[in-house]
Amino acid sequence: MAKAAAKTQKYPVLEVFRDKETKRKYPVGSVYETDDQDRADYLREFGYLGNPETDEPDPAVKADTEKSSGDPAKSDADEPDPAASETKTNGKADKE
Repeated sequence: MAKAAAKTQKYPVLEVFRDKETKRKYPVGSVYETDDQDRADYLREFGYLGNPETDEPDPAVKADTEKSSGDPAKSDADEPDPAASETKTNGKADKE
């Protein structure tokens, strides 16, 4: 009986590496495709690959996207208001 074909998985490349089996170089940001789960697990263990990509977006990424796409005034809320911390009057220090 023939062995069932494994599903090809796609993994984001986190660290530059050259695959010892194919001799192909994978730069950061590229996608590594394989149907060899053991090989993918090995590369993930050493930090070369990220979690496998799926058709559905990662919930954490989706939450970050929604947070950043909101009201622009809210995105600047973490930054202090330079006018609020100004202690000088008309650009000159008070003398008394």
